[in-house]
Amino acid sequence: MFAIYKRELKAYFLTPIGYIFCGIFLALSGISFSVTTLLAQSTNSLPFYFMIMIGIFAIIIPILTMRLFAEDRRGRTEQVLLTAPVSLT
Repeated sequence: MFAIYKRELKAYFLTPIGYIFCGIFLALSGISFSVTTLLAQSTNSLPFYFMIMIGIFAIIIPILTMRLFAEDRRGRTEQVLLTAPVSLT
């Protein structure tokens, strides 16, 4: 499983797409944190920030996985990955 993680991370960060998604994520999380702390009426604004982060993750993670699925189909490796006995360690 570690080899698959390593290959995917290398594929993302050898191209500009990984850095673009990191920049977008950092910008959105910074903006959402700033907005929630500035507009909060109380000092307990952190739960609202995490609720917004769930929404950001719900958008960014499917975009990243769509690219992986399309790349596996194009390379015809999805059947190999789905039938391989891959362990978590």
